[in-house]
Amino acid sequence: MSSNQSRNLKGVVILFLVLFFTCFVQAQAQALTVNVVGCDENNTCSTPLTGFRWLVEEDTTTQSPPGVRVPDSISLVVHNSYAPVVATDHATGSSAEIVLPKKMSSKRLYVSVLPDSGYTASGVQVEAGQAAVTVKVHKLPIPTAQISVLVFKDHNPINNIYDTGEELLEGWNILVFDQAGPMSKDIFGNPLGTTYAFNPDGTAQIDPSTGEPVVAVMGDSIIRTGTDGTVLIKILRRASTASGLYRRAEKTLQTGSRQRPLRELPALMRG
Repeated sequence: MSSNQSRNLKGVVILFLVLFFTCFVQAQAQALTVNVVGCDENNTCSTPLTGFRWLVEEDTTTQSPPGVRVPDSISLVVHNSYAPVVATDHATGSSAEIVLPKKMSSKRLYVSVLPDSGYTASGVQVEAGQAAVTVKVHKLPIPTAQISVLVFKDHNPINNIYDTGEELLEGWNILVFDQAGPMSKDIFGNPLGTTYAFNPDGTAQIDPSTGEPVVAVMGDSIIRTGTDGTVLIKILRRASTASGLYRRAEKTLQTGSRQRPLRELPALMRG
């Protein structure tokens, strides 16, 4: 065999190995499509993004679906806190096609995204073998939040919810806590219970010298239920409500509570 024939044969073998390896790797990979949409202040999620960073991690948390018996209930095992990184990169536009190792096809994943600008970070869980997910991100600045509290005597029957005819409790002090302890200020640094001045169109009046909303009545951080047993705690940091607020009455009867978002004024809140 001549040297030229030997070189040609070696080139064919190398090309075959490259093609074989490429096909083998593709056959072993899992494709995941991540779509990201922006949500406006009305929670309408349809705005395309121009780019975002993404991070895929293995979801090692213990799952305990309600009503399903599992051998590793979170009540019986140590909660996993380490989430190994699988892949990370940047995408232009509103979607990313991510190629993952085949071994990830049988594992739960978690996708986190950080838009280039104008929107919050967000994420979503990916079930084993799932091919596509949609991640919703919210437009900045984040709206303020409010908590609606209902205090009642839960005795007809005792079931942790309000039933028609149960006594509504007036004049109860409501204490609000987050992970750092008791909360006494709203998002603007004023005492809880502070009310603000609004224009006829529902937008807040802004002090041009400070850029802050105009205070109508300064609060005193004392929140009490009214004659109907309810009270609204307004203009709170949404980060606190998202991570969990605890409502506690100063008496020892059963209380019920519900939470809902507060529409914002230009940039932050509405009345």
